[in-house]
Amino acid sequence: MLNRVKRLTQWAQDRWYLLFISLLLVMRVFFWFSPSHAEKINMIYLWPAVIASAVLMFYSRRALLPKGFALSMGAVLWLFLSCLINGDAYLIYNRTFILGVFISFISFLIVIPTLHAGQRAGGFAMLSLVYGVLMLLLAALSIGVVLTGTPFSTPLSDERIHVSINRLFLFRYHPNEVGSAFVIGLYLLMYLLLRSRAILYKLLLAAGVLILSLAIALTGSRTAILLAACGIGFAVFWLVCHHAFEGKSRVWVKWVIGTVSMLAVTLIVYVALTFSVGVISNLSSLTASQRAAEAAITQTPADTAEAIAQAPADTVETIVQTPNDTAADNAVHMDESRILLKDIGTFNMRVEIWQTGLTYLAENPRALLFGAPDHVVARIPSSVGRSEFHMHNAYLEMLLLGGIPGLLLYLGFLFVVFRSCLQLAFGKRSHLEHRFLAMLPVLIAVNGITEIYPLFSGNVMDMMYFAISGAVIVFAQELYPPASKRSLDPAL
Repeated sequence: MLNRVKRLTQWAQDRWYLLFISLLLVMRVFFWFSPSHAEKINMIYLWPAVIASAVLMFYSRRALLPKGFALSMGAVLWLFLSCLINGDAYLIYNRTFILGVFISFISFLIVIPTLHAGQRAGGFAMLSLVYGVLMLLLAALSIGVVLTGTPFSTPLSDERIHVSINRLFLFRYHPNEVGSAFVIGLYLLMYLLLRSRAILYKLLLAAGVLILSLAIALTGSRTAILLAACGIGFAVFWLVCHHAFEGKSRVWVKWVIGTVSMLAVTLIVYVALTFSVGVISNLSSLTASQRAAEAAITQTPADTAEAIAQAPADTVETIVQTPNDTAADNAVHMDESRILLKDIGTFNMRVEIWQTGLTYLAENPRALLFGAPDHVVARIPSSVGRSEFHMHNAYLEMLLLGGIPGLLLYLGFLFVVFRSCLQLAFGKRSHLEHRFLAMLPVLIAVNGITEIYPLFSGNVMDMMYFAISGAVIVFAQELYPPASKRSLDPAL
């Protein structure tokens, strides 16, 4: 018994920071339920806990800090300095932003690299499962909300899961943010699926992938739907091409087949997800109509119920009028232009926002050097009557927030990550799940051209993006140390 307790204590000591980060992740998702209380907890509890934990890790495991950490830390310090230079010395307006950036760029980046050798793969799988399950629970609740037409809230909530303007909202988060968070969960469940060898576990993960895919479709975010489709497409690509590294004969044939398979699967999944919204919408309308009819029969007098039973089918609707009839109107619909993949209107709307950012830089050239605080950048789109509080472009956002120095630090960090992605994806000793994992930072960074999340919003998807980046860097270091001359397959 004592030996078991000792082993458990040793396990907790070795992984205390991973456990802390997992708890932090759960708390951040819980804040979605009650955003009005999140700020109080941030100031009283999270700031001291996060800073203290980071200082302990720097002191005790500084030798394990990953490549690119100095660039990431430099970006955070520069953004903090920008706030000071621009007059927010006490972070009155930008404390939540700086805390979110600190947690993402630093705390989550180092969580996997600072684990001891032999613990990293299991630690990343644990963190991936925590995040995946959190998103899966929210996705299941969301699908239930759409099917029943009944918004979801709890006694702890001051917001709710609901459908508005034919799109799924999670509490106060925009559908594009929700879709982004779900996409990261989808990717991580697929990573675990490729990593697992147990059939039952694979089946459960596959079911989770399906549920998250449907929830992503319900957000109506085409960028999220496209990211989900591309992720599944790349999984198929590596399933086809993984064994191409075992020999040089006809390697190009597998690459061609894998590429064609990836493109075909990506297109099929994208169309299937857009089509699934109409199916769920029809089920939602049917369910709402049935509930309305049942409620009317049970809540109306007996003579009204008898009249309903004797009336022709096409006149029942005029007899029964209850508030539940409006539930059918809450069904999520995706318009014909989206189903046909022809709607580019929102891209043009993004261009309008980008122009406001460029105009601000032209009128305030000082921002090119020192940046502008987040509370200023968030109001730039309003100059043309837009309601968004960001630039719909992660790189333009960083240029505005940190000026040219901040952007260079950020791009330098991404360069380190992409170089590790290249090693991990195409190295001979990488496992199948490694190759898939290496695609994720690249896909998400490309998505940053039209969105700031999951790169730069200070939310849970940003945090997991940096955790994935840290894992990719350290897995590449483990498999292909700098002294090795066989980091890449010579056939490539």
